[in-house]
Amino acid sequence: TKAAGLLRISPDGAYAERPPSGIPADADIIALHWDRKGNLWASAEGIGVYRIRGGNAVLFDTRMGMPADQILFLFQHPDSSFWIS
Repeated sequence: TKAAGLLRISPDGAYAERPPSGIPADADIIALHWDRKGNLWASAEGIGVYRIRGGNAVLFDTRMGMPADQILFLFQHPDSSFWIS
């Protein structure tokens, strides 16, 4: 989304809910990825990458050791490591 944060739509197509707290409602979400452990990863323009698990969002950004806060793509390798760009 552009300045609308992360939204969840129910299987019947109806608007369901906003994401867990911690993700700004006006974040520009660029990419999403479900990993093998059931975590949802969401990259937010200029913010970093959020890992969403069990209703909680944790931010990974340059302060946490990420190379940049602008992540465009996420890919999980078969060995469970991630490739980011």
